[in-house]
Amino acid sequence: MAVSTAPAASTSTSDISNEKTDHQTHQHVETTTPTTPPSEAELQTDGKLSKETILAIIALCGQINAYVMTMLIPSTTLPYINADLGPSPNSTWITVTWTLGASILVSVGGRLSDIFGRRYFMMTGAAVSIVGTLVGATARSINQMIVSGALFGIGSGFQELCYACVQECVPNRHRIKAVGGLDVSLALAFTSPLVSYAFIAHQDIGWRGAYWYLFAFHCAAFVLLFLFYRPPDFEMKHRRDGKTRLQLLAQLDYVGMFLFMAGGVLFLLGINFGGRTYPWTHPGTIAPIVLGVCCFVGVGVWDAFAELEYPLFPPKLFRRVRE
Repeated sequence: MAVSTAPAASTSTSDISNEKTDHQTHQHVETTTPTTPPSEAELQTDGKLSKETILAIIALCGQINAYVMTMLIPSTTLPYINADLGPSPNSTWITVTWTLGASILVSVGGRLSDIFGRRYFMMTGAAVSIVGTLVGATARSINQMIVSGALFGIGSGFQELCYACVQECVPNRHRIKAVGGLDVSLALAFTSPLVSYAFIAHQDIGWRGAYWYLFAFHCAAFVLLFLFYRPPDFEMKHRRDGKTRLQLLAQLDYVGMFLFMAGGVLFLLGINFGGRTYPWTHPGTIAPIVLGVCCFVGVGVWDAFAELEYPLFPPKLFRRVRE
């Protein structure tokens, strides 16, 4: 008897067709389903920044302007301050202390903010600068003005982190625009010497009016920073490693920080002694400069060869300069 195999062949062909369809459907699902949720930058497909990000950038513009004003206003009003409260040969230290504080703390504060988060470092710097404006506006001696300059330097060392802060706020494709926006906003700070001279020339309050103007600007900038600047905090930065603050404090590069700060103080003191307090060939000028350079070399060698979890200057930054 002849047996028909057509139904079986038809069934087999149907099964193969169904398997192919299921396989293609499965492949389509796998290729269209993302393995990880899209980031905020990926969600901004229209290329526009969110309102919160724009407000954060405006707050940082306020801080960078406040920081630059603490350099410009004291330096432009220095002759009038010295004539009013002096004259004193130490009046130049009003601006020198700014240089010392800002240049040293920007590196140390920057590294610490990398580890612990930037918000509270920025707010601390802004608050210290506000105190500096009050000390300067109410000062009755050159020594008090020097204290004001030192407070400006400490605060500015943290406020200088604005350039790192703004790059955390935006996607990579917007970083150049954001940094450029900070620089363009500095046009406001560059008018502060004109404001200072206007107070001196047309107001009885004189140079103190410039410091009160600086106080008002710093307070407004602090409010903007407090309300709108919300960068990644400590928990977000250490969500993967699970380290506590005490553990991180124990792993900081204290030797590197000491060498860098000591080197900065010694080197800048020597530079400022030269031609003023001592001749350039005097040991009082040469010794601090040489010791400062030795400290800088020492911190480089220390961070390069010591096995540190969080070096002050990570060697990879110098090995991967193009990235």
